[in-house]
Amino acid sequence: MKIKIVSAIGGDTLDLKVDPLMTIGDVKKMVAEKKKIPPSTIVVTFHTREQPDNTTLKEAGISDGDKLFAVTRTLGG
Repeated sequence: MKIKIVSAIGGDTLDLKVDPLMTIGDVKKMVAEKKKIPPSTIVVTFHTREQPDNTTLKEAGISDGDKLFAVTRTLGG
């Protein structure tokens, strides 16, 4: 399935091909690789809720064509 990751800062988007059994942590790794930032600095939200790393896309109710939002945590502000 395909999902869209929208960056909360800047509004740029990434289209990712994923499996419903992948975890949010797996998605963070994919985003981190493309953005060249550590996965630990990324927070992924879906329907305004932060998603835990160990939750699968299927468990979170994420399906083909859905948009997830990625926010980058910064130290000190």
